[in-house]
Amino acid sequence: CIPLARALVTLLTFGLAPTAHVTATLRSCFRLFGAALDEALAGFAAEAPAVRLLVLDEAALLDDLSAAEGADACGLLWVPRLVAQRMRKNAALWRSGGEQGAEAQGSGGAAAPHPSGCASRALSFWHDAHHPSHATHAKIASHALSLIQTVWSSGKC
Repeated sequence: CIPLARALVTLLTFGLAPTAHVTATLRSCFRLFGAALDEALAGFAAEAPAVRLLVLDEAALLDDLSAAEGADACGLLWVPRLVAQRMRKNAALWRSGGEQGAEAQGSGGAAAPHPSGCASRALSFWHDAHHPSHATHAKIASHALSLIQTVWSSGKC
């Protein structure tokens, strides 16, 4: 789950909720939102049968990717570290005069594992405390392209 969302839930529970409870709460909220979105899209499809909708469940994909990278348990203590990483990258980009190569620079050194369970790879997975990195976006885009190609080749479009 997104580190900023995890941090907000943790703060709302005064830090007393176990990590598993925070994750379960966020997943329940996302499922409710997803169900409402599915209902709205089904209504739209019924009103416009000539329009074909292809829905990429980006939230579930991001959840799967973050779990695979060990970046899904970032909580309250990781938010400042992720925000600081973003600020360092912005400063490097500004100093370089806006050259794109500076954006790809790392966080300024490898991070040690954190007791919260958020692996140091999280610094390369997350862009900041709310957005995935460019590399993660590339994986999401690759998955979306694969989905489109599969549906297109099946002749359902």
